[in-house]
Amino acid sequence: MKRTGRTFVMLVALLMLLSNHSSAQGDKPAPPKPPTLEDMDSVRGLEALQAKSEQALALLAQISREKRTDCVSAFGDPTFCDCLRDNLPVAVSFLSYVQMVTTSKEKLGYAKLSTEQKVLVDNTLAAREVCVSKHLGVPKQ
Repeated sequence: MKRTGRTFVMLVALLMLLSNHSSAQGDKPAPPKPPTLEDMDSVRGLEALQAKSEQALALLAQISREKRTDCVSAFGDPTFCDCLRDNLPVAVSFLSYVQMVTTSKEKLGYAKLSTEQKVLVDNTLAAREVCVSKHLGVPKQ
């Protein structure tokens, strides 16, 4: 009788396993729906945006390299030029930097500049102060 009880328990356990297995398969997620035209357009838009972002990053890297190269050619000090490269506004080339730091605000026509242009001049002069004080140990004025 013990053996029959054990067999019965094993059969019940087997049936439970099989029933759980079939219900578990019913819980599987449905296969993904095919993409719609809107989905495909969205993906194309994101890919185009990513391509434009990569182009912008490449342009920024090129501008940064040129700024540093021009600076090193003029000053011969890579450390100082790295500081300028990292602190100057992107829109300010090395030649513009030289003009801004060697010309008084009055001669630059600072008073007549737009707000955006004034910000560029101010940030350029601030970058120079940061780099000079960092590189030469001269405190900012």
